Amino acid sequence: MRRYLIATHGEMASGMLSTIRLLAGDRNDIDIIDAYVNSDSIIDEVKKYFSSQVDNEIIVFTDLLAGSVNREIMRYMNENVHIISGFNLPFVLEMLFYDEEMDTTFLNEKIVQAREQMVYVNMLARGEYND
Repeated sequence: MRRYLIATHGEMASGMLSTIRLLAGDRNDIDIIDAYVNSDSIIDEVKKYFSSQVDNEIIVFTDLLAGSVNREIMRYMNENVHIISGFNLPFVLEMLFYDEEMDTTFLNEKIVQAREQMVYVNMLARGEYND
């Protein structure tokens, strides 16, 4: 079974989940870790999560590539744990609605497409945007 984990510093993960629920409905395959918002250790939170997900494929979204949350999750990286750092909402939504196998090529292509979602709208509106 495929699960999704959004793990971020602060409450960004909760906020992203709230937005996903608004746009995509309530889902039971998304988990979150809001790191450093209470006294729980990120090491303990991540260990507890992955020990409960042994047989699942997990797509993990983290906020910062060099951040402590991403580094801790990388300890659990394997062929069933795919970690995407620096995610955005369009990317997460696309992943949630993709039911087929997610191989390295697919994930890399979708990351390239997600980067294209960042647009300086002022220039776009003036017809000056060059991609």
